[in-house]
Amino acid sequence: MSLKHLVYYWINVYEVTRHYGGPEGGGWWYDRMHCLSSARTTRRRAEEKRERFERTFQSANLGSNITALVEDHRSQSHTREAPEYERSSST
Repeated sequence: MSLKHLVYYWINVYEVTRHYGGPEGGGWWYDRMHCLSSARTTRRRAEEKRERFERTFQSANLGSNITALVEDHRSQSHTREAPEYERSSST
């Protein structure tokens, strides 16, 4: 197999916390994601590794909301800024 055709992905493990965005529209919340770990993997092993990482981090971080995602990039360390409220065009 040629290494030129080997595709890599990243398993990024996040702790997800909810934050209050503001009173607009009756109050709204958003998720802030803090990256706990990143690991490069091949396409073939991506889902298997994602499941294993998620189980490992969930058992080690009791009480935290942990999610692991397969992504095409290494994660930023955390959500950079709070989102802004956008009024729906239907209101």
